Amino acid sequence: MSAFFPFPYTSAEPVTEVAFREGKESGMAVEKVDTLVIGAGQAGVAMSEHLGRRGISHLVLEKARIAENWRTARWDSLVANGPAWHDRFPGMTFPGLDGEAFAIPACPELRITAIPLLSSAPPYSPHRGNPHPGDNIGLFVEDLRSGGRLFYAPGLGQVDDALRAWMRRADCLLVDGTLWRDDELLVCGVGDKLGSEMGHLPQSGPGGMLEELADLPAARKVLIHINNTNPILDEDSPQRAELTARGIEVAWDGMAIEL
Repeated sequence: MSAFFPFPYTSAEPVTEVAFREGKESGMAVEKVDTLVIGAGQAGVAMSEHLGRRGISHLVLEKARIAENWRTARWDSLVANGPAWHDRFPGMTFPGLDGEAFAIPACPELRITAIPLLSSAPPYSPHRGNPHPGDNIGLFVEDLRSGGRLFYAPGLGQVDDALRAWMRRADCLLVDGTLWRDDELLVCGVGDKLGSEMGHLPQSGPGGMLEELADLPAARKVLIHINNTNPILDEDSPQRAELTARGIEVAWDGMAIEL
């Protein structure tokens, strides 16, 4: 087991359990802290930041290095899955949310721009019912090698002129295909909300996704994030036939796209 003292100590070097025992046996003074945080994962490190900001002395315990489970035990890589305000650490900001393109070390040949979307904040968000810019984002990805451009937006509630301009630049569109009709959950008896209330633009109907995609020049238009109530999952359905006639694809597991 190791421990570090984020506050009030200036050093974050690990202090082993043996060191604590030897210090106690030698009569050294034992420092008292107000709070003990067990685990130096995302929650533990974030809690340490909040405690430090409030001037509360504390000790964080971890069985190995800071975020050891992240490094070696849990995932091959860390992938944010949700709005940026939810995934980041306190005091840490994400590059690219200011509208500027950015790159990541794993894919240096790509340039990525985060685009705020008009949608609803997720159920666990404090902004639920009062959306803020950045609660949901789309990504515009440019491949510097091929010049190919992709737009990605799995949760898209409205398409305004600014967003439509980004979509018009893309060679491939991966867009919200959650529901065929706005009242689909009610009709199927599996929910009590409209798609528009959850931040999802339905495919059918006036102003729906099919209408939005019709005038866009992208060579490939692919629906993603498809709910299991959506009839387009049935390859023999009239809805699927309509997509095919319009040149719109339905994403499938293992689908690969080359730009």
